[in-house]
Amino acid sequence: MELNPQPSYKWKVEVCLVVPPGFQGLPQGTVAGSCAVVYIRSRLLLLIRLVSSQGARHSIVLPLLYNPTSNETQLVPTTRSMGKTYEAAARLVASCQERYKQQGSPGCTLFLTLRSVVMNLELVHDVAGRR
Repeated sequence: MELNPQPSYKWKVEVCLVVPPGFQGLPQGTVAGSCAVVYIRSRLLLLIRLVSSQGARHSIVLPLLYNPTSNETQLVPTTRSMGKTYEAAARLVASCQERYKQQGSPGCTLFLTLRSVVMNLELVHDVAGRR
């Protein structure tokens, strides 16, 4: 998806190789510049930056956790408020996983979930006017 973006998708995908400055969605002690692709306890943690394809350059970083053994993908839970668009992404990821559990997954849920997010995630305005 990063190398071949589709014009019909609402977001473009960028895989973060390092933790971006100011990103607060990971556990305390994670510092900017540290590796953003990590294999922990049989799970793969990826930081995915989505850049809006709808005119203005808005972006959001999603910490996705993929378990290849169970073929499950989830957004890393956070205690900090990450904004309305992040919350919408979390709901979308959760609904994708629920659908794959009920219907059976036709493939890798990491790819399928990410594709669903870039096709369907709406940019949501926060109360303060941020996006």
